[in-house]
Amino acid sequence: MLQSLRYCLAAIGVFCALATTSAHAEVPSRLVVQGYLTDLSSQRPLHGTFDVEVTLYDMSGRTTEYQTAGGTATDPQGLGAVLWTETQVITAEDGRYSVVLGDDASNPLPDDLLGSDQVELGLAIDGDSEMMPRLAVTTGSVPYAFQAREAEQVTGDIEPLSLSIDGQLLINENGEWVGPDSGLVGPKGDTGDAGPAGADGVDGVDGATGPIGPVGPAGADGAQGPVGPQGLQGPMGPIGMMGPPGSPGIMGPPGSPGSMGPPGTPGSMGPQGPMGPTGMTGPAGTFSTSNIAHSTCNSATSCQCSSGVVLAGGVQCASDSYITNSYPSAAGTWSGSCETWQTGVAATPAAITITCAVTN
Repeated sequence: MLQSLRYCLAAIGVFCALATTSAHAEVPSRLVVQGYLTDLSSQRPLHGTFDVEVTLYDMSGRTTEYQTAGGTATDPQGLGAVLWTETQVITAEDGRYSVVLGDDASNPLPDDLLGSDQVELGLAIDGDSEMMPRLAVTTGSVPYAFQAREAEQVTGDIEPLSLSIDGQLLINENGEWVGPDSGLVGPKGDTGDAGPAGADGVDGVDGATGPIGPVGPAGADGAQGPVGPQGLQGPMGPIGMMGPPGSPGIMGPPGSPGSMGPPGTPGSMGPQGPMGPTGMTGPAGTFSTSNIAHSTCNSATSCQCSSGVVLAGGVQCASDSYITNSYPSAAGTWSGSCETWQTGVAATPAAITITCAVTN
């Protein structure tokens, strides 16, 4: 997760520390770098352990001892030559960190560290790109460097009355450090008692909103809620087009003859015609209702008995229409009519079936 962060690193102090362990011991030069590490998004100080890659560059264009010794590291910006590089593990507390360069005897600082006054120090945290700008390392920022190299040839104890650099007293005649606290990192002391709470400060400006995190996995389905009330019925949709009529079905058997309706009101008597000549008297005929015949008229508005009178009749309409009339229109005729569904257009019956009484 740390590698995905971007850091803001401020170096607040660089100086060279001189240390001897005996009169004849080699005196290594060390650079101590202290700074403040924050999250670039929230601007809050970071806590924890981080890998830091430290590189010293010479920007004067000269060939360095590192290159002469076969060093292959190059300046990622292509601006200078690499003098020295090392990867260390640092611990940041409330953002503050400290890096000691040259403390490892197997990787000492180069003798030509200050071969020019154009040395820069670059830092890269946890594999991130090197932070900019780099920190300038000049003879003014590391005054001990010249003394450290020359002091390697000194034997015996050194007992100065005091120590000053550029007119600033660092160690007094009693051996007490009186210089700036920056750069001095001692062992961590015991935690003191908590002081009284201070007054609430003014709220700071809200930081920039961080990027949106990835979408989490979908949660389990919740219980089904109660059924809501039924909504209002929507308007009726448009009427679809009528499909083609189906094939006529098989004619069913004729129904039982219905009862004879009441006789109609007699019409008014017409004028009597002229008397015709008297014909010959024929034989007396007979009429029997036991002689019945059935007849069907297809695609017709009426159906007539070939002889005799109609006893009953029925109308059959097409599948897309219905019966509007079915009645005996004369003694030997049955009439009927149909209308188309929804449109009400008159339609011819598909068939009219009649039952006739045939005379002998």
